[in-house]
Amino acid sequence: MSRTVSQSVTEDCLFDTRTQVRLQLSRSVHKTLASAKEILQGRGG
Repeated sequence: MSRTVSQSVTEDCLFDTRTQVRLQLSRSVHKTLASAKEILQGRGG
């Protein structure tokens, strides 16, 4: 019993970590795109 419980717990932890990493990546990409947009708009204007 304890084996299956610990397995599911570790899997949940891994899933949470992956989700957090994805969120951080998407945030950094969004920031980069936003700054690039500002630069392009500044040059165009």
